[in-house]
Amino acid sequence: MLSLFDDFPIHQTPDPLCTPATTDRNVYERYWFNGYSTAGDLYLGIGAGRYPHLGIMDGGVSVVRDGVQRSYHVSGRAADEPTDTRVGPMRIEIIEPMRSCRVVVEDNETDFACDLVFEGRTANVEEPRHTLTHGSRRIMDTTRFAQLGRWRGWIHDAGGELRIEP
Repeated sequence: MLSLFDDFPIHQTPDPLCTPATTDRNVYERYWFNGYSTAGDLYLGIGAGRYPHLGIMDGGVSVVRDGVQRSYHVSGRAADEPTDTRVGPMRIEIIEPMRSCRVVVEDNETDFACDLVFEGRTANVEEPRHTLTHGSRRIMDTTRFAQLGRWRGWIHDAGGELRIEP
């Protein structure tokens, strides 16, 4: 199946980009973000994953403030188009690749919603390849990058409205 990404010169195999280069049914693509207040009284964790062979997309946002953790989690069928990062009321929008993105959880029955924008302050740093084996069996083989930046936006949960400023 072709996707919007197939119009770009970025192929690593002769297959369309929606076709994972492995038959491992547990292969995934994942986002992981976190943030901290300068005072140390706030923690924010955001994750989302797409599992193409399973047809699943999931995500979550967790906030710790005033010593209380509140979280939102969602899972559902992944869209066929990999640029569609929506699952339920949650989505991740790429504003400027490798520089800025937006995380939104729209109003829903859980009373948890947010609209947050990440702006990178540094270049991306590619981490060394991570592999883990058990005997001759490969358990994990991943690559990822890290980037420092700032968050802005808002979070609404049972603790009330929280404004996030850089």
